[in-house]
Amino acid sequence: MQAGSSPTVSLLLRGKTLGTAGTFSGALRISVCLDSGCQVRFRASPHLVPYTVKVLRGIHLSGGDLMLQSSFGAPPPVGDVTVTPPEGAAVSSLALYADSFAFPLSGSLSDNGNGTARLRFSLPPQTIPSSGSSVFWVSSSARTPSGAAPPSLMLTVKYAVAADPAVLVAFTPNPT
Repeated sequence: MQAGSSPTVSLLLRGKTLGTAGTFSGALRISVCLDSGCQVRFRASPHLVPYTVKVLRGIHLSGGDLMLQSSFGAPPPVGDVTVTPPEGAAVSSLALYADSFAFPLSGSLSDNGNGTARLRFSLPPQTIPSSGSSVFWVSSSARTPSGAAPPSLMLTVKYAVAADPAVLVAFTPNPT
């Protein structure tokens, strides 16, 4: 340190992740000590630094994983999930991605006109008797005030199409 210069200290603070939306306030107490046991405090220590943190609500899905069930030859099943975008974000910021090969499932995203969106999953007509699942991700292109992207949410969609003894099927999937 040079004569006449003021000492400075930099602190890097990492807080815990807050999982609940809301506004949280308090004061951070900083003690500057001359010994490791903090028995001798420096000048006007401790210092109180007030803070207010606003945690925004992220993407919300109305339900958990989906199961689409049908019999071969019956009308194809449809499953809907309501999605609420992150706080302050428009429905148009939402996107749906398949994490794995989604065939025969298909998914679509549409605006409900009330600040929420509808995810609709379906099987095509005449899906042969089979079962499986696909993982879909719902994300938002919106950014928080700090520039971070809100976390994406995962949704597993399972399907099962049972054979109908009254309907003749000319081929079946390989059972492997």
